[in-house]
Amino acid sequence: MMKKIFVALMIFLFLLLGCVQPQEQPKKIKVAVVIPLTGAVAFTGEDFLNGMLLAKDKINSNVELYIEDSQSNAKDGISAARKILDTEDIDIVVSLQSAVVVPLVGIADEYKKPLIATAISQNEFTQKSKNAFRIFPSAGQEAALQADFANKKGFKRVSLLTISDEYGASMKEQFKKNFKGEIIHEETFAAGDTDFRTILQKLSDSEVIYFAGYIPHYVALFRQREELGKDITILSNLITVSAAVKSQVGDLLDNTYATIPESMLANEKTKEFVEEYTKKYGKNPDWGAPFGYDIMLVLDAIQKNSKKPTEALHEISVEGLNGTISFDENREAYVQLTIVQARKGIIEKAS
Repeated sequence: MMKKIFVALMIFLFLLLGCVQPQEQPKKIKVAVVIPLTGAVAFTGEDFLNGMLLAKDKINSNVELYIEDSQSNAKDGISAARKILDTEDIDIVVSLQSAVVVPLVGIADEYKKPLIATAISQNEFTQKSKNAFRIFPSAGQEAALQADFANKKGFKRVSLLTISDEYGASMKEQFKKNFKGEIIHEETFAAGDTDFRTILQKLSDSEVIYFAGYIPHYVALFRQREELGKDITILSNLITVSAAVKSQVGDLLDNTYATIPESMLANEKTKEFVEEYTKKYGKNPDWGAPFGYDIMLVLDAIQKNSKKPTEALHEISVEGLNGTISFDENREAYVQLTIVQARKGIIEKAS
């Protein structure tokens, strides 16, 4: 009798335990972060990463980040991405800068991973692959606003001075498409060029120079414009009025207009962000930090979504420093832009 009871009890326990489902472990995503940490654009990479880490700490996210240096060029960027993808079970790749991001699309396709990119202006970027996602203004959006501003200001004679890479070519092409005045000169320069004296002399009959380059190029341009006594108006983008440039040229920024994201303007949301960033890092954030911050919010939302990362990216919507971040059918997240001017060392909305 006791033996039968014991067997019945064992069968009951077996059936009971079989009905108990093991507790599902929360999804944890691994992210490859390929950004410039050395070289001329290291300042932007550090600023972007600081923004990511600030958000990660604030929301207590357990998204795992694997960080490598792109050194601001395609070859090292690809090597850095492969290094992470070949050694870790990565879910998503994050990167910035046109020269690196564009070739990384092929890597994302090869490894079948979504690529979230910023600081990439090339108009057709997200059309290259269904794995390509962008949180940044396209050249079309930015240059259209710049050209419209130039048209409304009544500028008639504009010269183009742009870096000879994907970013420079996209900005130039889109500006030309939208500007109604006369393009009187078109000049390009290599990434290593920082002497614009001869070109500035040539462009001295311009009302405006439409400029696209990186931090060292802007610093050189403003210093040499002053040196040569050429008070030509400069029209460009957010790098123009970035902390990295302002700290080196000061009042030489005067007579300059630039398109910037709304996240670079002071408001209640950005004020709190600046205070938190300054407290943590001992310096003010630049333009890259808000994008790093928002991308971290996106990554955390992906982790909390039950679907695979690529599918989740099409569903999520987060409130970031750049407004509501969600991706449209072309995998673009819209970033609101405005135009500012530098006058007497102060950056303010353009009139």
